[in-house]
Amino acid sequence: MSSHLNFEKLIHKALKEPGFYSKLKSDPEGALKAAGIHPTHAQVTALKSIDYNSIRSVAQAFNGPEDTTFC
Repeated sequence: MSSHLNFEKLIHKALKEPGFYSKLKSDPEGALKAAGIHPTHAQVTALKSIDYNSIRSVAQAFNGPEDTTFC
């Protein structure tokens, strides 16, 4: 993956790579660096402020509670 990552690519990567999503939740800076991305302070701060439980609720509302491919 390129060292440039826009929001669309970030979401795609999080959806397609459950391990990346898990790492993103626990260590956003480390997850991005491991993916070859050099995040800005603003990007890391924004990722740390996300309510990941809300994302899980939205995913389950669309995919059903039994779908654990995301979150």
